[in-house]
Amino acid sequence: MVWHSAGHFHMLGRMDGCRQRIIVDLEATCWRKQTFPKKQEIIEIAAARIGEAGEILDEFDAFVRPVKRPEISPFCTELTSITQEDVNAAELFPRVWERFLAWVGGTEGTCLISWGGYDERQMRQDCALHGVGYPFENHRNLKQAFAAQYGVKPKGMKEALGHIDQIEHDFLPGVAAAGHIAGRLVEQHVNQVAGGDNSAMSVERRAGA
Repeated sequence: MVWHSAGHFHMLGRMDGCRQRIIVDLEATCWRKQTFPKKQEIIEIAAARIGEAGEILDEFDAFVRPVKRPEISPFCTELTSITQEDVNAAELFPRVWERFLAWVGGTEGTCLISWGGYDERQMRQDCALHGVGYPFENHRNLKQAFAAQYGVKPKGMKEALGHIDQIEHDFLPGVAAAGHIAGRLVEQHVNQVAGGDNSAMSVERRAGA
């Protein structure tokens, strides 16, 4: 994806046709020695509605009970802190998805934002598995926007936070960390416009897709 000269501010804030911006950060089943992308299932949906400066306005968080491989591996608990008890007590994906969509409050004009493309792919996969619709039409890749803005290669969220603010990702939940980065990208763009800095265009050309 190429970020056009309209600027990353439009991508994150005043995006044409975007009524609201929702950041999502998923957790899914995982294993230490092998990964099974087609067998992974969402075990937590965390999301935040953000304002134009990246500030969190409202939050959603729910565990999900997986069905294909319902046992949570020790590695997955170590990685995510999600336990078997958490998912055993959770609802199945269709019900949690219904609640999530109700919280979103209508997907028309909603821009879904995530760190990389994984979250969108996993949501589509789980929707297909359970035979429910995926209604979102607009997705924005915050990792690519960050790389374009700062003229760096795409990197993990922890590295990105350290790059801009020396903040450790471990001290911020995923959606809060992503919102913080979104706010800084907006701030950078505003400063460039105010100062007549056209570097965003040159950075964009270097970053490409």
